[in-house]
Amino acid sequence: MDTLAHYTNKTPLATADQLRDQIISTRLAYKRIEFLFDYNHTKYNYLNINGGPLLKIDEDQPDAPPIKPNGLQALDELIFLDDIDSERNHINELSQELLKAVKFIEKSQTVHELEDFKLIEAIRSGIVRVFTLGVTGFDTPGSVNAISESEESLRVMLEAFQRFEVGLEGLAKKEYKSVIKLFQQGINQLQVQSFEEFDRMSFLRESINPLYKGLRNFVVLNKINTKQFKNHGQNYATDNLFDSEFLDSDFYQELSYMPLDNPQSIALGKVLFYDPILSHNLKMSCATCHAPEKAFTDGLPTSESNVKGRFTKRNAPTLINATYAKRYFHDLRSANLERQIPHVFDNPEEFNLSFSEAIKRLQKSDKYLQLFEDAYDGISNKSDINQRSISNALAAYVNTLVSFDSPFDQYVRNGNNSYPA
Repeated sequence: MDTLAHYTNKTPLATADQLRDQIISTRLAYKRIEFLFDYNHTKYNYLNINGGPLLKIDEDQPDAPPIKPNGLQALDELIFLDDIDSERNHINELSQELLKAVKFIEKSQTVHELEDFKLIEAIRSGIVRVFTLGVTGFDTPGSVNAISESEESLRVMLEAFQRFEVGLEGLAKKEYKSVIKLFQQGINQLQVQSFEEFDRMSFLRESINPLYKGLRNFVVLNKINTKQFKNHGQNYATDNLFDSEFLDSDFYQELSYMPLDNPQSIALGKVLFYDPILSHNLKMSCATCHAPEKAFTDGLPTSESNVKGRFTKRNAPTLINATYAKRYFHDLRSANLERQIPHVFDNPEEFNLSFSEAIKRLQKSDKYLQLFEDAYDGISNKSDINQRSISNALAAYVNTLVSFDSPFDQYVRNGNNSYPA
């Protein structure tokens, strides 16, 4: 980082080739620590070191001004522009900011013993990153140096895994050797193809998924503590990047009124989702803007309001896999599915109905009285029909709208032997 910052600030100016060589060298050096650094400092890495070259919002401070594109990805993109001279000042500014961020983490970092289960978790997360951000090219938007960086990442994770070699016996030793071979196989695959020619599907099926599974098997066979260090959505109990349980929806909805997997709540939520009883004019339902035949969107640039001919300011996103978001709405103002429901009620262009009025309507229905009793009887001292139970029921139904069993998913899980047409 020091060398890169020096290059962008030196007099006379470094040539474009010198800058490009240096950003490649800096990024390769970073790849040697990334799997551990991102695992331990995920948020800081995203916001300050290697987040995408886009506006970023600190989810813990959604009202704060957006953070402008910065870090290694932004520099990679700028330094490989054809007209690099027009961005010299910007490149220097970002390089100095990056150096400052690195110095800060160096001073604030506390050294901890790297426990075995944390190392394995970090490696498995690193493998996910290699496939999702590495070989896809997302991590290197300018240089497209994705293959070399992915190779370096796998190589250093192999070196880290080799610390487990001493003292292994029986099946654990056999699995260790198998994982070593898979690492080497993945590295070999990355060495022989260019970015354009790289066979990502073969890499996934032959190296990445087997490696991800092999590391899980090694944890079990070597009797490594499997408690999870990080509270996040990656389910380390899975064996495949495309496993239907790879993401843990409970993580994303952990602050809900009631667990979202209650069958009675789901059934109630589905009825409410399609019923216009929740809108002021009795003409809109959730399905008005999230139609199942349109992948739970409305297919419009911006959604229709409750007034004919008038449209809202934003479009309706799909609800498929919406449960896996950490924040909702463009400005990130809602923390989970349940909490975003009231915004639809409050919006004068959408339901435009108070919860007190919605509750009165629902309480007049014998059908809804029974459905709410089935789902929420005895949960609180309030009536079974209240703001939290209405929101929870709708969130419970939306939580079921997931898609992880397409022909592609089945193929990459090795469920099908032929690639879907």
